[in-house]
Amino acid sequence: MVRARDEIDVLLNDTQRLAAEAERQLGGGSAASAPASDGPARPIPPPAPVDRRRLRQVLRIEVPVIVELAQRSMRIGQVMQLTAGAIVEFDKPADADLNLMVNNKCIGQGRAVKVGENFGLSITSIGTPREKIEALSSSIGGRKVETRNE
Repeated sequence: MVRARDEIDVLLNDTQRLAAEAERQLGGGSAASAPASDGPARPIPPPAPVDRRRLRQVLRIEVPVIVELAQRSMRIGQVMQLTAGAIVEFDKPADADLNLMVNNKCIGQGRAVKVGENFGLSITSIGTPREKIEALSSSIGGRKVETRNE
C-alpha cells in the first residue's frame, strides 16, 4: 500500500514520540530533558496519545539497510581506469567493525559473519531509538514507500 508523504510524516512524528517515551522509561533521557533550575521539579507532561493502528503501518514500511565495508575518494580519471580484476585499497583494517547504514546515516556497527551460505552482520553497537528514527525519517521523507501487510 503506497502512503503519501504527509501521512508518513505524521506517522514518523508518532514514532518519534514513542521513542522519546521509551528513552525516558529506560532512563536514557538526555541532560536536556532534566530540569534547568534547582527549584522544585515539575512533572513531565504525558506524551500525546499515539494512534496504534498508524504506528503499525509505520513499522511495516520497508527501507534499505546497507552494511558499509569501507569508503574512499577517487579521481574520476582513476574510476574510469578501473577494470575487472583491479584492486581498490581502503585505509581500514580488515578486522574493523562495519557500519550499519540507513539513508547514508550510520545507526550501528558490527562484525561480518557467515549465516549458512549468506553474509550477515553481528551487531556490536547500535544507536538509540531516537537516532534510528531520525535516520529512518530522512530515509523515507519525500518519497513514496510501500508497506507490507504482514
